[in-house]
Formats: sequence, structure tokens, C-alpha cells
Amino acid sequence: MAVTEALVRAQNALAQIPLTDVRAAELPVELNQLAAAAEAVRHLQTFDAEAADFVRVLHALAAPE
Repeated sequence: MAVTEALVRAQNALAQIPLTDVRAAELPVELNQLAAAAEAVRHLQTFDAEAADFVRVLHALAAPE
């Protein structure tokens, strides 16, 4: 399921975090990129593995800036 601006706004209605219209439009792009990156490396990590290991896998596969 893709994150949409409507979903961001609906979730934020519960959290009530100050959110500008610009940021509400940016968040779905960033969250979908993060979800895609996590999905791409999911097979490299077992469900019960240490959470920090998953972060290390993502960093290892990240493109250099």
C-alpha cells in the first residue's frame, strides 16, 4: 500500500503534529522511498534479527552521496 498525502493527513489528525501543506505533500514521497528501500533488502534480514542489523544493511546498500 502506497503512502498518500490523504493518509499522511489522516494519521496526523490523530497525532496532531504541526504540518504545513508543503510538508504534507513531501512526506508521501519520502515514506514511499523508505518503504521501497526496506522492501528491496527485506530478503537479507530475518524477522527475528536485531533491528540495528537492518539499519546496517540499508546503509551498506545506500548510494554514496
